Amino acid sequence: MTDANSSSDIDSISQTKSNLIDSATQTLTLLNLFDSLTPSDLSTIENEYWENLLLPSLSYLPPSDLPAIKLALTISYHSHKDQRRKSGEPYIMHPVNVALLLSELKMNDETLIAGLLHDTVEDTDLTFAQVSVTTALKVFTATKERAWESQRLSRRAERKRVEQTSHKKTGLWCCCLLN
Repeated sequence: MTDANSSSDIDSISQTKSNLIDSATQTLTLLNLFDSLTPSDLSTIENEYWENLLLPSLSYLPPSDLPAIKLALTISYHSHKDQRRKSGEPYIMHPVNVALLLSELKMNDETLIAGLLHDTVEDTDLTFAQVSVTTALKVFTATKERAWESQRLSRRAERKRVEQTSHKKTGLWCCCLLN
């Protein structure tokens, strides 16, 4: 390895560490936002918005997708907690209705999360970095799972190809012995 490659690797590692620290800082900031949610708020989120509205419309999704959607609902609720629409309705109903519409279209979990969080950055004190950290782990995990599944399928296809090739060779060898 040359000194230039070594220096480039060190810079890359430093940047990765810096990104991880930034993400951790944003995550801790986001978690501190939840300190202001009261037991009444948590009950409202759970019963009124999650159990009665969103959850029944999400039956088409795998159960593993639900916690991230519920987290997005909680963040959206917190962000819009003191906001009201001109009609007097709690503002949280807008992102919830967006998520319900997206669920009618059978959209994936990332799209539902985006629907729940779409107004948080422009209408609240929540930053884009805080919102992106919220969904980054879910998206990263889903991407890794898809990559691992793809690799698994590729290995399976390769094994099958090798088995078929070896069977053909064995068959040819047996035919040669018989002749």
